[in-house]
Amino acid sequence: MAPKVFPLLFFFLFFALFLFNTIKTQSMPKFTSILVFGDSTVDTGNNNYIFTLFKGNHIPYGKDYFNHVSTGRFSNGKIVPDILANLLKLKKYGVPPYLNPNLLENDYRSGVSFGSAGSGYDDLTSLISGVISMRKQLEYFKEYLKKLKDYFGEKEKKRIVKGALVMVSSGSNDFIFNFYDVPTRRLEFSMEEYREFLLDKVQCFVKELYELGCRNIIVSGLPPIGCLPIQMTAKSPLHRTCIEKENSDSQSYNKKLEELLPHLQAQLRGSKILYSDIYTPLSHLITNPHEYGFEETKRGCCGSGLLETGPLCTKKSQVCSHTSQYVFFDSIHPTEAAYYQISETITSSARTEAEALIKWKSTNLSSTSLLDSWSISNLENLCNWTFIACNADGTISEINLSNAHSHGSIPSNIGNASSLEVVVLFNNSFQGKIPSSVGKLRNLQTLDLRKNRLNSTIPSELGLCTNLTHLALAENALQGTLLISLSSLIKLSQLALSDNFLSGEVSSDLITNWTELIALQLQNNYLNWFHSLSDWKLAKLVWTMYRNVHNIFHDLHGKSKMASKNHRTTGTQIHHANEKEATKSKELQKKK
Repeated sequence: MAPKVFPLLFFFLFFALFLFNTIKTQSMPKFTSILVFGDSTVDTGNNNYIFTLFKGNHIPYGKDYFNHVSTGRFSNGKIVPDILANLLKLKKYGVPPYLNPNLLENDYRSGVSFGSAGSGYDDLTSLISGVISMRKQLEYFKEYLKKLKDYFGEKEKKRIVKGALVMVSSGSNDFIFNFYDVPTRRLEFSMEEYREFLLDKVQCFVKELYELGCRNIIVSGLPPIGCLPIQMTAKSPLHRTCIEKENSDSQSYNKKLEELLPHLQAQLRGSKILYSDIYTPLSHLITNPHEYGFEETKRGCCGSGLLETGPLCTKKSQVCSHTSQYVFFDSIHPTEAAYYQISETITSSARTEAEALIKWKSTNLSSTSLLDSWSISNLENLCNWTFIACNADGTISEINLSNAHSHGSIPSNIGNASSLEVVVLFNNSFQGKIPSSVGKLRNLQTLDLRKNRLNSTIPSELGLCTNLTHLALAENALQGTLLISLSSLIKLSQLALSDNFLSGEVSSDLITNWTELIALQLQNNYLNWFHSLSDWKLAKLVWTMYRNVHNIFHDLHGKSKMASKNHRTTGTQIHHANEKEATKSKELQKKK
């Protein structure tokens, strides 16, 4: 039985969101190349050219690869970079290793892998295994950049690197080699300290990639390390159950990494840095293998499947007859069948996201002809649907339903469309709450929900959208206070909250970080804001009354920059605004 589509597998599940519409359709993302860094999950043969025991250039590795050649990939066939490069139409026969001395000009243009099996973020990990450290991979990358310049010139070199898909997959070896099985770092660090040590290495690595011109970077988290066959053999040889302590450590690391990357993206202008959750889907697969067409998850296909990997998985090892029924080829690395689930997932996710928009239309949106293009029969033209815009890489960047006569509620899972940069639902009849999942939209720059019937509080999760520059929630029925979590929106330049039912004091602590603010609307609420004005940086503040709302927020799409000038708020404006607030407050007291 062929494996069912699984929202999986190993690394780069994130790609379903990153490619979004593209794999299902003929409109492929316009990445210029694919550049890969990390460990054995992305090593396409670099270890063949160095002195190390960690090699996969012998049978049975590669038995199902092109011409049944053992290329150095730690699987029976293709691995993730090969599959994705083919889907992106960058490579037909996989991503070549950088150290291959026979590379051609086009190999350099379309991308290479710098990955090395046995590597990790910790230099000591690579020292123990005798492989190419992440630091050395960066040195090779700099060498590669010089070759690009020599072949194609400085301008083309920059274009290729800026438009490249950069994949980073590492970290497992650090924990396995350096902490669990060989307790070198365990003598020096606690688990919490070592986790922070590695995350600092991740941050430095990504920053250096950025400094060298990379902009589209995807960093994978850890798998459930305790469920790898080799770890079960070492810690639970009889019962062969997952090692929960090691899985818990993986989860803690992943949570910290997921929190780190959006902050890193906010620091690096023009970057798109995504996190890949590989823990959850792999755990699901291990728990429910038969549901997805797999039979064996606790041992690999090579030899006994308990310990064999690298030099222990040889031509003398007995190999299972049905590789596609095994999640792991050796005691650590997935089979090609498992890796192929990724591409199936990408296709499935693209369709799922499109279907989610169609469901939103049928249950909550206008039934007018304005949304006729939102149809399952028109799936291949998703980026041409009305009110939808896409990035150059094919991901959906904007939903603009201004004046669409739409009603209902904002979907609770809107946060799943993580590539969204602009959401404009201006002048409709949406009711209910602003979903807390909006906090997942870490690329969001503009959120315009003015002139609707939203009647909830402002979710604290909105403070996680640290790239927001334009936030417009005016003319609704929003309640509650201005939460201190919004102070993290340090890029805000325009904020419109007028004509709601917001109340409480506007703390000066709230706006301490709003140094970029040039346009503000708070009028027609029940807010006590006057006493805080003396703490505000008025030189950058424009107090905008209701009559100016369309002028100040006329360009929320970011397609052309607003030409408004900075003005100081006049004493008269503040006086009248304060009078209005005082009157409204008295009226509220009378009602009570």
